[in-house]
Amino acid sequence: MVELVKSDTLGELLRFDKAFVAEAKADSFWQMLMLHGAIADRWQGEFLSYEAPTYFGMLCAAYSPRN
Repeated sequence: MVELVKSDTLGELLRFDKAFVAEAKADSFWQMLMLHGAIADRWQGEFLSYEAPTYFGMLCAAYSPRN
């Protein structure tokens, strides 16, 4: 996920195997798919940070309209 956000390629989420997603137990996968659908190619992402202080990670990114 970090690499997809860093490279601003959320569309790659559509290529993830459903079994992999279910096994990973990621609670943000579907929200990231909705984000991709809402912003499409009209917005540009900027990776801000990723931290994993406990057993789960937290990713932060900012999105702004493409020029």
